[in-house]
Formats: sequence, structure tokens, C-alpha cells
Amino acid sequence: MKKGIPGIYALVLSLNRKKAITIGKLGRFTFEPGWYVYLGSAHAGGGVKARTDRHRRVEKKLRWNVDHFRPHAALTEIWFSHDVHERECQWAQALAGLRGASVPVDGFGSHDCDCCPAHLIRLDQRPVAQMLRHTLAAKYPEHEPIYVESLIPAEPSESESTMLQRYLRGNLYIEHRRRGVATALAEAAERA
Repeated sequence: MKKGIPGIYALVLSLNRKKAITIGKLGRFTFEPGWYVYLGSAHAGGGVKARTDRHRRVEKKLRWNVDHFRPHAALTEIWFSHDVHERECQWAQALAGLRGASVPVDGFGSHDCDCCPAHLIRLDQRPVAQMLRHTLAAKYPEHEPIYVESLIPAEPSESESTMLQRYLRGNLYIEHRRRGVATALAEAAERA
């Protein structure tokens, strides 16, 4: 990650136990243990490096919603792209569309956004950057590369390629079921 270059980033955070956290003016919320991804952009100032360096620190002036959440969760990875386009919402929508994804707090990190319910996504399983790359590449082929900076060793239980294969199989299964339902409806309409 180079200093001063703008772009988009995702903080991959792990919360190891259920925790009630006050998120600034949004209020107090109970967060379930699991994986969280916070999406942000840095198109001014010191760019992505300066912004993510700030997010690495736990003790700092609380400015953004994620600053309230960050002391309670381990930062495991940073995904980033030096894309000049404002794609923060595209990343948030792609992650929110993954199986097992949910929005834990409406409006978290998205006060300046009118197309996303939040820029903090909770996932049932450890997120893998390749899933985001795959989803975005299908929809936005001109998207700049997404890089990963790992801050702790990956869990040895499952490799990134195995997780991607499971994700793709799941999407293929969903698409197969969707087509099957559409075919059945079309056949029923023909009979009627």
C-alpha cells in the first residue's frame, strides 16, 4: 500500500464474543460474535494508507462509527484498491449479497450514502477477498485490482481456494434452483 494514493478499502474484523457497544449517535447495539467487514473510501488527504493506518490504532479520537466498534474487534485483514471511482457502495452491496450476510446496524458508516443500508456487513463465515473480487469482476469488469494485507495468519482450517469453491458451488446451486423454479412456472403457465 503506497502513501497518498486514494481508493477504497475494507476492514475485515473478528468479534470473538457477543458484545453490547455504543456506536456514537446511532445508539447501543448488541453485536453477535463473528466476522464483520467495514467498507470505506479515502479519496482525499493521505489516501488509503493514511486512513487504514488510523483504523489499525485502537486508541484515537472517535470520529467515525467504526471507531466505536474497532476496540472490540480484531482487525485481521485490509482489502484495498486504488480505484479512482467511488466504489464503496458497490463493495458494500456485493458483500451484503453474499450468503450468510446481514446488516447488524442500519446506517452504520453510511450516513452520506442513500443507496446502502450500511457499510458494515456481518458474515457467518470468514470472508475471503476472492469472493468480493469474483462478484465485482462479473458486474464491473473495469474494476481495479483488489489487494489484501493480512494482519494475522489465516485460519488453517480452510484455504482461500476451498472457501471460494464452496461459495461458487453455493451460487451455482442457487442459480440452478432459480432456473428450475422459472421453468416450472413457465410449464405451469403453458398448461393453463
